Amino acid sequence: NRSSSVNNSACPYKDPGNDKSKKGGGFMGCPVQHNKKNKNGITKYNEEEKQKKEALSYKNVYSQDISQVNNMPSQANQLPAPQQEEELSTERIPSTIPKIDGKDKWVYPSPQMFYNALVRKNKLDDDTTEEDMESVVALHNNMNERTWKQVLEWEKISGYNENCRLLKFMGRPSELSPKARLKHYLLGHPLPFDRHDWTIVREDGMKVRYVIDYYHDDTKSSEEEGSGMPSLTDKVESLLVDVRPAIDSPLEFYQRAIALPYALYLSKEKTELEILPLRPSPTLETQVEESQNVWENVINSKTTVEGQLPGEFKITKEEAKELAIHFGIALQECEASQNKVSNCHSDMECQQAALDVLQCYGKLWCPLQHKALLKSLNDTSEEGKFEAALDHLNMCVISTQSRMGEARIEYPTVWEKVPHIKED
Repeated sequence: NRSSSVNNSACPYKDPGNDKSKKGGGFMGCPVQHNKKNKNGITKYNEEEKQKKEALSYKNVYSQDISQVNNMPSQANQLPAPQQEEELSTERIPSTIPKIDGKDKWVYPSPQMFYNALVRKNKLDDDTTEEDMESVVALHNNMNERTWKQVLEWEKISGYNENCRLLKFMGRPSELSPKARLKHYLLGHPLPFDRHDWTIVREDGMKVRYVIDYYHDDTKSSEEEGSGMPSLTDKVESLLVDVRPAIDSPLEFYQRAIALPYALYLSKEKTELEILPLRPSPTLETQVEESQNVWENVINSKTTVEGQLPGEFKITKEEAKELAIHFGIALQECEASQNKVSNCHSDMECQQAALDVLQCYGKLWCPLQHKALLKSLNDTSEEGKFEAALDHLNMCVISTQSRMGEARIEYPTVWEKVPHIKED
């Protein structure tokens, strides 16, 4: 029975005390950026700056190299999350969005990577399971392709060609854009369920930031078979995408105030740019309260303390019985390993004994994470992968032990009936 405990953890693992002396735990610093601006006040992208940033990458808590160019791991985390129960696909598909080098395309996350991201960002709730990930990733990819298409339409309206490239992107779901704030508080429009900021680089090196608000119209959701698995090019009617360049300079103000109206109403060239009305439709007016609930959940997930262990959740009697059985089996099968911990002498001997106990419990309680740990032993393709797999297994075992302790307190008579349970 899933405990749903991952919902209260913003990070799958955090060192107690945040020990920065641990390998990979410290931040190596950020270079001072001397950005160059053209006559319009727009920052130009410099290839030399890019190379300097790549050289000065840093590591996260899993000893993964993090590129300061786009804030993304150099190696993707494809390990199962601590509380994950079902195996997920690690297959990734390429997008149509060009990277900064103009040769490669951005590659979308696998279902496993997306699941890990939800856990890390504390966005995994009771209604989201491993089985949903294929559909969630398909919708995510479709939404990004649609966003890029709108960015290209804006570039055409602004008088530029479509040879721009995506430099970086940032999710800002807890920060309302000025436009979204105006639409909601003054005009009664539902709140967006997400916000992104995308920075593109034009052919002449000019950098431009785009702001994207994502809305959902539940009345347009399709119940047809296969609707939850759209292709990259399908138009999902229930997803509403509001894309526009941020007003970071007079040029962007001109594009939104002059170029856009001209393209929509005066130009002979047809544009496929989707312009969302400021006022909500009658159907959207009925969804304001729901959007506010989603917004509150986003804010609550953001304020969750990083690294905290899973919180308390109501345990059923059936789950307590299942946990008691697993605990009894572990006491019996891991007794030899536990005795090694009790009888060890040197630090090295005790560390090895503790690792043996962790693996024994992990094999019984967290088979998916244990399998990933064994697999990482022979994987030398990514630095820090074994340490990350070990952390995930450790967190899963700790979470299970915590759950067992709560069950034993809540249903003491259930535990008394299970063999191999030793009273303290």
